[in-house]
Amino acid sequence: MIGKAIVNESGATFFYISASSIGSKWAGESEQLVRTLFAVAAAKQPSVVFVDEIDSMLTKRSDDDSGFRRAVKTEFMVQLDGMSSTQNESILIIGATNCPHTIDEAIRRRFVKRMYIPLLATEARAQFITARHQA
Repeated sequence: MIGKAIVNESGATFFYISASSIGSKWAGESEQLVRTLFAVAAAKQPSVVFVDEIDSMLTKRSDDDSGFRRAVKTEFMVQLDGMSSTQNESILIIGATNCPHTIDEAIRRRFVKRMYIPLLATEARAQFITARHQA
């Protein structure tokens, strides 16, 4: 909802991504999907990339991680690092989660701002979005 509100107000191109849409059974394809996502977002600036349930894709690294999980996390971090260039200043990356403590710390550090948004009633949600837009 926050991502869509930002897009509606800004007129940016909106990309909605879920962890399941990135996963692939073919070696290297998931990493390529991440690269392609960021490349298209850069080409379609201004753009908003909304990654829903980011915790299911970018959990804390462990020895139990599969090669696939490790590769996707690494590629996502590489792409986030690339977003810091001035050529990409009109790209907003939003990660949504109910479990922020399970996200890899290196990923969390790459997100400049973090906001906790509790569940609100419909009217309160509208007021929140209006207030954030005016700030």
